[in-house]
Amino acid sequence: MAHTFPAGSVFNRKRKRTVTFTLRLTSMIDMFTILLVFLLKNYATENQIPVVANDLRLPSSTALKAPETTSVIG
Repeated sequence: MAHTFPAGSVFNRKRKRTVTFTLRLTSMIDMFTILLVFLLKNYATENQIPVVANDLRLPSSTALKAPETTSVIG
């Protein structure tokens, strides 16, 4: 895929030069392939249960108003 654009400023129109560049998809495809392999290798289907310390204290809420009940999707 090649695109041509005029090079130079608006005031320099005596000589028309064009700059041609091509869009290189090979590098982008390689990057997405590496990313896909990395994500597939790190995907865990097992349920992992985190280890929690016995002396862990969760923070208490400082809200003045109680939360409203909403529908749960899932």
